[in-house]
Amino acid sequence: MKQSELLKRQHTEIMDLINEIESSIKDKSNNQNENIVKLINSLSGKLKVHLSIEDKHLYPELLNSTKYREIAFKYMDEMGNLVNEYNSFKTKFNTPSKLALGIKDFEKESEKVFSLLRKRIIKEDNELYQLCSE
Repeated sequence: MKQSELLKRQHTEIMDLINEIESSIKDKSNNQNENIVKLINSLSGKLKVHLSIEDKHLYPELLNSTKYREIAFKYMDEMGNLVNEYNSFKTKFNTPSKLALGIKDFEKESEKVFSLLRKRIIKEDNELYQLCSE
């Protein structure tokens, strides 16, 4: 499997988890907090693995290319802000008790963070990973 195919498959898995979390937010039945926290932690693990692969393989390859070095730096810089935003979100809502105390904040913040993740995934799939195929 080509590197870009693996990264795109991981994007699909990340998007599926985001969609599942959003569905769970809308479901007001009991025990959703535990399910949401489990999904957040799952999402965090997938993001960590995905970012590690990008950092160890994708970006070094692009940085070694005079043609793509500037693009790689731009993407890496943008990603730092997104990682910080996501980590703050995760830390704030990664247990059922934290989630229960701030459910309204969680709903607002998840909408913002998931929108940022979606935009980044679409941008990488449509722009950055195409460079790996050239």
